[in-house]
Amino acid sequence: MDPKFQRVALSDGHFIPILEFGTYAPVKLWCIFHRPELVRPSLEDSLKKLQLDYVDLYIIHFPTALKPGEEIIPTDEHGKTIFDTVDICATWEAMEKCKDAGLAKSIGVSSFNHRQPEMILDKPGLKYKPVYNQVRTLSLFSICYYPLLILLPRV
Repeated sequence: MDPKFQRVALSDGHFIPILEFGTYAPVKLWCIFHRPELVRPSLEDSLKKLQLDYVDLYIIHFPTALKPGEEIIPTDEHGKTIFDTVDICATWEAMEKCKDAGLAKSIGVSSFNHRQPEMILDKPGLKYKPVYNQVRTLSLFSICYYPLLILLPRV
């Protein structure tokens, strides 16, 4: 870590900022909660469990929605995953409302390819850009964190 600039150097020569020192509380929105009416209750449940008033970062865990319900990964009688049809932009609008309500300082995404954040960035009426895209590599469970600005430079 480079304390002078409060950033961490990555092996590819890029740098990522340290978003906050001390306790940092990120929370992910799981795939069964992508429907807009489920986004805030999911966050509020996490806040209650963590005994927090807000989180530093609220992230859409994965761009694909799954059928809401009690199962973490819903499956049919043949064991196939049951997907849901939810517009990611509608989910994003619900995330923005959580930020507006003071429940999250920042909002972002995880495991999105390069096209999926563009759907959000090109959304009419966008209030907040995703500040973060967590990308997992496949090498021995290592995880790399990139600010979305590195992946999608836009003005």
